[in-house]
Amino acid sequence: MSGKRSGRSNCRNRGFTFIELVIVMSLLGTLMTTSWPALNNAYKKYLFEAAIDELKNCLSFARVNSILERRRYKLAFGRVPPHYNLLCEEVKEGHSEFIAARGRWHGNKLFADGIGLDSGPEEIVFHPNGTSTSAVFTLKDSMGSKITFELIG
Repeated sequence: MSGKRSGRSNCRNRGFTFIELVIVMSLLGTLMTTSWPALNNAYKKYLFEAAIDELKNCLSFARVNSILERRRYKLAFGRVPPHYNLLCEEVKEGHSEFIAARGRWHGNKLFADGIGLDSGPEEIVFHPNGTSTSAVFTLKDSMGSKITFELIG
C-alpha cells in the first residue's frame, strides 16, 4: 500500500462554527449599540448644514436673478410644516402678482424633520436695484443648534 487513505481526510471543514458566528454577531451588535448615537447626531448635523447651504443658495439666487431679470423676487416662509417658497413677480396688464419661480426653486421647499424657522419675517422681497427688505431670521434644529441670517437692504 502506498500510504494513502481512502475516504475522509484529516482536514476539518473550512467553515465557521456556530459559536464563532455568535461571538462575531454579539461583537457587531455591541459596536452598533455604542456607535449609533454618534452616527445619528452626525446625520442630524449634516441635515442642518445642508438646510443652511440650501437657504443661502436660494437667497443668492433671488438677489442675483432679481437684478438680472429686472423684477422682484419674494422668499416666503411657512411655519407648519416648516418650509419656504421662492416667488417671482409677473407683471400683466398694469398690475403685478407673485408666481412660483421656475426650475430648481419651483414649489415649497420643506426643511428636514427637526429643522425650522425659530424667528424672523414671513417674507423677504428682493428688488431689481439689488436691495431687499432688511430681515433677521434664525434657523434652528432639534439638537439646539441655531444660525442667524441677517439681510441688510
